[in-house]
Amino acid sequence: MLLSVEPVRQEYFSCIDSVVATAANYFGRPAALMFLGYMGFSYSPDKKGAYTYADRLSYGVLRYSRYTLEQYYNIMVSWGPPGQYRVLEQVIQRELGYDRPVGTYLDSFYCPWNAAYQKFHIEHFVLIIGQDTDKGHFICLDPYASEDTYFLSVNHLKKGFGKYILFEAQEARDIRACPL
Repeated sequence: MLLSVEPVRQEYFSCIDSVVATAANYFGRPAALMFLGYMGFSYSPDKKGAYTYADRLSYGVLRYSRYTLEQYYNIMVSWGPPGQYRVLEQVIQRELGYDRPVGTYLDSFYCPWNAAYQKFHIEHFVLIIGQDTDKGHFICLDPYASEDTYFLSVNHLKKGFGKYILFEAQEARDIRACPL
């Protein structure tokens, strides 16, 4: 089984942002509003070591908001806890059966296409879009790294997996009717 998913890459996206934007795009929802309401800044007048107004400004971090995905895109997002591999495998099979990709944490140490492979333990996320049970691997997108499709062995996923992200798209909303 293999879902037809086009990766979404932006230079300012983190790996998880790329996974979420790609999933939203798969469900026909563009990533344009994914960060709505999440950028901003704050001013700290008593910040230690700050001598100018600019030193007292803190800028928001660009990250997707689960609330925004649910409110504007009608995509329900849920996080699954790290646990037993067998549970994750069952979840992946179920979700792929419903034509839904699965985002998953994958320690870069076990991510063969990543420069940190077998060198460093770095938090990373990929999107599982298929499984080839005959060959014993999962088919992944890593839109943070490239637009390529990658094969991830069951053994590597067993060793490197953690929490996972489930996406369930409801009927698309007219975003013009949503409050800003």
